[in-house]
Amino acid sequence: MRALLTSIAFLLLHSIGMSQADTVMSFDGVNDQCRYEGDSMKSGFSVDLYFKDCAMDTAPRTVIALDRFEVAIVGDSASTAIEVVDQSTVVQRVAVTNYAAGEWNHLGIEYSPDNFQVVVLLNGFTITAVRKASFDWNGWITLGTNVAESSYFEGQMDNFRISDTLRLGFLATIPHPPYSYDSITVAIWSFDSTKFQKAYTSRGDSMFVGAGAHPVVLYDDIIVDTCEGTSLNFAFPTSGSGLSSPANQGFSWNAPVLNWNPNPGIATYELNFSDSNSCLNNTKIFAEIHPAPDLDLGADSVLCEGDSLLLTGASYGNHSWSNSSIGDSFWINSAGKYWVEVIDSNSCTISDTAEFSSIAAPMVELGNDTTLPRYGTIELDAGSGFAHYEWSTLETSQKILATLPNWYWVEVTDSNGCRGRDSIYVLIEGLFPFGVEEEFKKEDVKVWPNPAKDLLHVESKSEHSLVYWAIVGLDGQLINYEDSEASEIDIAQLSTGKYLLWLRREDGKLFSYTFVKSYR
Repeated sequence: MRALLTSIAFLLLHSIGMSQADTVMSFDGVNDQCRYEGDSMKSGFSVDLYFKDCAMDTAPRTVIALDRFEVAIVGDSASTAIEVVDQSTVVQRVAVTNYAAGEWNHLGIEYSPDNFQVVVLLNGFTITAVRKASFDWNGWITLGTNVAESSYFEGQMDNFRISDTLRLGFLATIPHPPYSYDSITVAIWSFDSTKFQKAYTSRGDSMFVGAGAHPVVLYDDIIVDTCEGTSLNFAFPTSGSGLSSPANQGFSWNAPVLNWNPNPGIATYELNFSDSNSCLNNTKIFAEIHPAPDLDLGADSVLCEGDSLLLTGASYGNHSWSNSSIGDSFWINSAGKYWVEVIDSNSCTISDTAEFSSIAAPMVELGNDTTLPRYGTIELDAGSGFAHYEWSTLETSQKILATLPNWYWVEVTDSNGCRGRDSIYVLIEGLFPFGVEEEFKKEDVKVWPNPAKDLLHVESKSEHSLVYWAIVGLDGQLINYEDSEASEIDIAQLSTGKYLLWLRREDGKLFSYTFVKSYR
């Protein structure tokens, strides 16, 4: 049974090599608002924030209201204007050319009591100035709607700042300004939270959040360096409408979680996350996915009695086997469950397990060695029920007919693939067996003395040992034999005369040696 060792990573995106993450306030365009109720506003002041308009229609969308002074965005990507409202009256509508539709824009408002002007800035440039004698402060600023709560903003805002003096005459950095507290900064809200809160606090002043507004985490580029088989789950704190990516790349969106089972290789993926107010947020994934080591121990199987099997691991990597060995292969000769874990140079890990059950080897019995009368035959039966038969005669049936003197063997294979073997010598009076060498090569076997009276000494010099001997008369009659490698053969009871000594090596080769039994 093959089982890849896979890992599952459930991650906030900034934890896997992201260059930057930012939490912004999202407005749904229906009933959303954030309200500041502090008392930090002075006679001269400036406020600024970053916003992304996602409605892109012709109706006004109020971004900020200070007392009864309101600034709204009007229009779509083709034509956009900034609308200034004072005391519920539209006092000015100015077409803008430096507005980035569907992207982050910087909006600033500053008031100077010296010249009684309210200056509105967009992306660092003054777009209009409205004369206003004074602000009748009642202590609040509203983001995302007007005073009458009839013009709702649909989009995102970030980095809202209040300062007690003029400070906006600069080109703003979009969308992540290097905001920090200084001597003239009263309050900063960056909304850095991954969960919904009813109030955000800055230096003791609070920004209260209405039901339609909620935080959304935006992410810059993501760098992924991981292994094949790793399931990556990117957790977005806020649900969205979906996520698009290149087709057939293993992405699935189950709001607010992006699931990804990456394929091996190096690639860049562009993710366009749409939050609940239809704002698109672009994120790129730079991915290097290392292939897992190639490993397969094969299916669970049986191990036949007396057999051994070589389990082979991966072609590279550090191996760790269930018996604590560390080589890339492992011999087994008994039943059990065996596993191996491989770790390559990229720290990619894979494991596999195979279980083997023990099966007894099939039993086959051809009977004892036998001598037949001249012209005699014998039927050799290997037994029924086996899947395959292989005889020394190249026959494949259950039974064969032995008509010639020879050494016969059969190998049977059962339904589990286990094999059993047996052999028999069939001698026929007056005939010599086929395949018998006339004499041993001197370098293979030494037989002495010759003539011999009581004992024959046999010494094998080959790498193959002798496993059988027999003494046969010149008429082909079997006189004596033994299934063993005897170094001394007793011939004292033989009558005086000439005989044949037959020997068989373990590789199946037969030999003969002529010797003389002497009377003294």
